[in-house]
Amino acid sequence: MNTFDKNHIKTDDIPLAAVKKKTEFSLVWVIPIVAIIIAGGLVYKAITEKGPVITISFKSADGLEAGKTKIKYKDVEIGIVETIVVSEDLKGVVITAQMIQKAKHYLKDQTRFWVVRPRLSAGNVSGLGTLLSGSYIAIDIGQDGKPKKSYTGLEVPPVIMSDQPGQKIQLSAPQLGSLEQGSPVYYRGITVGQVMKYQLSKSGKSIDIQVFIESPYDKNILDTTRFWFASGLDVDLDAKGLRIDTQSLISFLIGGLVFTNPEHIKPGQPINSETILPVYSSFTDAMEIQYTETDYYLLKFNHSVRGLSIGAPVEFRGFVIGKVVEIGLEADWKNNQINVPVKILVEPGRIIKLAENRDDPRNNLENLIKMGMRAQLQTGNIISGSQFIALDFFDKAEPAFLVAHGDIIELPTIPSSLNRLSSSLTSLLNKLEKLPIEQIGDATSKALQSINETMDSYKDVANSITGLVASDDIINTLDNLNKSMVSIRNLMAKLEHNLPSQLESVSGTATDALSGIQKITAPDSDLIFELKQTLREFTKTADSIRALADHLERHPESILQGKGTQ
Repeated sequence: MNTFDKNHIKTDDIPLAAVKKKTEFSLVWVIPIVAIIIAGGLVYKAITEKGPVITISFKSADGLEAGKTKIKYKDVEIGIVETIVVSEDLKGVVITAQMIQKAKHYLKDQTRFWVVRPRLSAGNVSGLGTLLSGSYIAIDIGQDGKPKKSYTGLEVPPVIMSDQPGQKIQLSAPQLGSLEQGSPVYYRGITVGQVMKYQLSKSGKSIDIQVFIESPYDKNILDTTRFWFASGLDVDLDAKGLRIDTQSLISFLIGGLVFTNPEHIKPGQPINSETILPVYSSFTDAMEIQYTETDYYLLKFNHSVRGLSIGAPVEFRGFVIGKVVEIGLEADWKNNQINVPVKILVEPGRIIKLAENRDDPRNNLENLIKMGMRAQLQTGNIISGSQFIALDFFDKAEPAFLVAHGDIIELPTIPSSLNRLSSSLTSLLNKLEKLPIEQIGDATSKALQSINETMDSYKDVANSITGLVASDDIINTLDNLNKSMVSIRNLMAKLEHNLPSQLESVSGTATDALSGIQKITAPDSDLIFELKQTLREFTKTADSIRALADHLERHPESILQGKGTQ
């Protein structure tokens, strides 16, 4: 067995290794280096392209979901909701959204956000597409303003987008009526705008309304333009008949506004941002000439003013010159009555031609009062019972004078025709109630009974007279008188018949005839004697009848008992 003796090995016999330094690049490092470069590029790209992070506050997160809800502009995605948390005051929610890099140019202090979901408002339906795709946040990009990253979202979508051409108009109305956000605005029957927003004025006496008028219709808005409500139906009953008018079915249901430039008014100037235009209640009110000068007067009525309301017209011979602004009650203990004071507003410009001197209105009123001008309550509509104040001249008005109550003048009044008739009837009824009706009835009954008895007596007397007149003496006398009258009539007929012919033939014959007539009619003629005798007999007969009637009146019992011995 061979053994290795390391003592016999020489160092010179062992070869030495040659150590060399490697200088070439290894391919192994290529892949990680490329990966690092790509990763760095991605990181740089992500950092440089990452958009701003914003927060939006809403009252509720209804329909929103972190990581899924998109932020869209014109249906193009420009951001996504990352987180949703409850606000610190617990009154709403705060949404954190990641926007794209280009969106930083849109985030101004005038930018608006709102949640798009199905809505039905002002007759419009919107957001129906979200029934399938889900709600999303829409953005209206502000054109001007400073950059901003914290916003308060709108609970109601804006009516007008910032990039829509047109003009915002400021209006003032005494009340809102049936308007709401999105209500239409009409011009000559065309929808040209919408109501943007409204709020109570600082004074609390009116409503400030902002509307948007689309271009090019906004060029028609001048400082003389008249706006009025187009809500519901406009019913007008006048001498031309019944008229019913409405702008459209939408305005009938949800209301709206209408504007126009009256032709009877000289066109004004274009408005500016500080111009506030009034809104009138109807087309009629809008077309009336407006007067800035107003006077107040006081009227006092001592009867019911039922049917009179605030705003009722004050008319002078059918022409409206003002309206009722206040109705109250006051006690007049001096005269033991309750008065109804009515305060009216009069526009002097409507009746300026009646004033001879505008510098002294009291003197003018005194002259009108002396002429008989009075205020009277009259019925304006029989069906509704509404009343109004009428100023007119009354011929039989009692003298009256103006009474000043501080700065306001009291005008004299006169009761209405109906009230005067009612007062007369009441007075008559009061007088009738005071009459002794029962006593008068008893006395009348007794008088009628006495009259009946007297009539019975007169009937008996008349029967007696009738029997007397029917006696033979009276009959013979009347017969003779009748015969005499017949003879006279025949004689006159002969004269009337023969006289003209005798006159035409021979005048002598006429003379003889006249002589004969004279003989017949002579005082001592037989005919005249007979007539006189007949008249004497008739006179005696009449005296006998008168004496008999007098005797029967004094002694009616003689009809049964006989005349007897007196």
